[in-house]
Amino acid sequence: MEVPGKGGSLLLIMKRTYTGPVALQFMRRAAQFASALALLCATPLAADLVINEIMYAPYEPWPMSQEFPTTNRTEYVEIYNAGTGTVDLTNYRLDNGLSFDFPASSTLAPGAYIVVAENLQAFTNAYPAVANVVGGAGGRLNNGGERLTLSRREGGNWVTADTIRYLDDPGSDGTGYSLELVNPSLAHLRNQYYGDWVTSLTISGTPGVVNSTFDATPPPVLGDVRQEPPLPHAGGVVLIEATVATNDLLDITIRYRVTDSPAGNWSNRVMLDDGEFGDTVPGDGVYSLELPFVTDTPMLEGDVMEFQIDVTTTHGSRTFPATNRSRFVSAPFSYHCKFAEDTYSDVA
Repeated sequence: MEVPGKGGSLLLIMKRTYTGPVALQFMRRAAQFASALALLCATPLAADLVINEIMYAPYEPWPMSQEFPTTNRTEYVEIYNAGTGTVDLTNYRLDNGLSFDFPASSTLAPGAYIVVAENLQAFTNAYPAVANVVGGAGGRLNNGGERLTLSRREGGNWVTADTIRYLDDPGSDGTGYSLELVNPSLAHLRNQYYGDWVTSLTISGTPGVVNSTFDATPPPVLGDVRQEPPLPHAGGVVLIEATVATNDLLDITIRYRVTDSPAGNWSNRVMLDDGEFGDTVPGDGVYSLELPFVTDTPMLEGDVMEFQIDVTTTHGSRTFPATNRSRFVSAPFSYHCKFAEDTYSDVA
């Protein structure tokens, strides 16, 4: 098997012969590995602007006599050029969360940052050392979290260049700390997951310079875990899907069992992004698997399937779910799927 890369290709030599179901599993693993290698070897885009840092709730002291706290005017959004070429910023704009059109003739060199603020004077007073900043953005960032979008002009249309629905994180909500992207390679995720955006390590954040939480080899990030149908019937199957963010994926395995009393033994299956067996689009970063597997015992009425997802890269591994809504992270967690008949009638 030949895998294309920069300056040539990598030849994978497989000498052992497999047959039957083992052969199919091996070939699918090989295809997954080849896809990951191709992504790892891919040449960076010439223009690749990403939303890199968000100060959505600056430190805001207010007098006790003020009934409702108001957002001050030192919010900012930082844009980073993760590509290899200089970008004409007049072809970009912020049009969700904040509204801002970049000034005429403005550009951004590769590896450079530009900070967008609402009020330039207020921002400069708070951050006098930051020179790579522009002001005049419309709107206010929602302290409770919202979607922020950077758009690019293509012909007569505007398309999404980068977008993120950030969450209201206790560490960066009114504390004076910002929300930082751990690595630009994670920017293609549309939503904030565990491990891609984290609270800055320094007060006031790092506007205009490299993020304090930057990790050149970040552990894998997984999110948007979903099941279809939401309530599978007894004897049926459920499609498990999850979005994975990494450039060096080695393996993504789902570990599952029936949570009867006592709980059953764990089984392991590889999730794939090959457009087969329930996977919708190959190579889109969404990995899928239908369970129970064809060789598994069918699920009975009322059975609950417990599952966890292990993601392994060249830089480490992580088991998901890694946290829960209460943000308690010191114990293992699981996803659950119940197999049963929906006996409730819809109410008009």
